[in-house]
Amino acid sequence: MKPSLVDRINAAIQANNTTQGLIPRGKGPEFPVARTYISPTDVYEDEIGPDPQTHSFHPGANRGMWSVPEQQQASVPVTAITSSGNSNSAALAAIQGGIAQNPRAPASAWAAVPSLITNLNVKGPVVITANVSVRSSVANDTAAFAIYRDGRLIGNHVTHTLPATASTSTLVQLSAMDNPPSGNHVYAMYWSPGTGTLVAVSNQRNLYAINLSPQG
Repeated sequence: MKPSLVDRINAAIQANNTTQGLIPRGKGPEFPVARTYISPTDVYEDEIGPDPQTHSFHPGANRGMWSVPEQQQASVPVTAITSSGNSNSAALAAIQGGIAQNPRAPASAWAAVPSLITNLNVKGPVVITANVSVRSSVANDTAAFAIYRDGRLIGNHVTHTLPATASTSTLVQLSAMDNPPSGNHVYAMYWSPGTGTLVAVSNQRNLYAINLSPQG
């Protein structure tokens, strides 16, 4: 009867000279004693124990530098999450407080877009992003937008040409980098109309201010 795998393993272990660490025939170079699999990385091996020292040099074998044992992919649970900078958004407070519907821009002055104002405790560089859906009563009107910190302009005033059809909405998106002194600062998106009446569509607008430095 053909010996089972267990029988073959036991026979291989018993045939080894465990005192001198010799191969079963008792001749040749010394090798570690045959053993069962010792780690999950051995599960794809096709033989018991370590590979012979000469197994990469027989005819047809890969060169030693390319003979890399197969490895099992191990899943390592994450126990610590890398911290990031704190952020603040105008959306949550606006929704909870009842965001203004269809607000109009002042006729001839720069002003903050309603609900696009947020406070942030700054510890370093900050990135600010804002978006608002607007429409004008005049076709091809040109409105202007900008991001402010504490009532002061950051970057430039950006002009935006509105659609060729009056009262058609379009999305305006702005972003800016800032590196102010540490402390609380108020960020806001400002707007200025063209020749027509500039309206923010419904409640479709938001502003984010995000610290780029983790909070210690």
